[in-house]
This record gives sequence, structure tokens and C-alpha cells, in this order.
Amino acid sequence: MSPEIWWMILIVFLWILAGTMVLLGIAGTILPGLAGSPFVFLGLLIVAWIDRFEKVGWVTLTVLGILTLLPLGIDYIAVALGAKRLGASREVVAGAVLGVIAGIFSGLIGLIVFPFLGA
Repeated sequence: MSPEIWWMILIVFLWILAGTMVLLGIAGTILPGLAGSPFVFLGLLIVAWIDRFEKVGWVTLTVLGILTLLPLGIDYIAVALGAKRLGASREVVAGAVLGVIAGIFSGLIGLIVFPFLGA
């Protein structure tokens, strides 16, 4: 096959991947345990890269990145404050937050197990 065909196959694959990421992100707004905003951001980052950042520039991606990190940060703070209110020590709260961060990179089972191990 010629390089042009391989490039077209790659572009189609990236569009499908970006669409899947955005759909997973939308599903994450409804399903618990699935962080939706990072999936939407990564999908839009792929779309911007495919388009060589012509329609979606770095300013837009920076704002989207901040809007992606904001709900994650609020979620971690809410969990930490809730645990603190129930009498957890500072070390337990820090361990649980580190467990959540580690769980993000290990899938759904990690999101459930690692916070308990960290605490």
C-alpha cells in the first residue's frame, strides 16, 4: 500500500478514536466512576491535532484543559473534606487522595480499590 493510503487509514482511525473518547466523556457525566471531562478533552485534543490546530487553537485547548481539571479538583477536595468531617486523620485523607490518583491510571477496579489501600 502507498503511504497516502496508510495516512488516510490513520486519520480515519483517529477520528473514530476521538469520537469514541467524546462519547465516553458524555457517558461519564451520567455513569459514576467514569471521569467524563478528561475523555472529552482528549477527544477534542485529537480532533485539534488532526486539523493541525487550525480551527481549535491553543487558547481554546488551554481553557478546555482548565475546565477539565476544575471538576476533578473539586471532586478530590469534596472527598477529602467529607472524610475529614467524618473524623479521618490527615494521613488517611492524603492516602485516599493518592489512591484515587493512582486509581485513575489503573481503570475502574483501581478507582474502587486504591483509595481504600491508600487510606
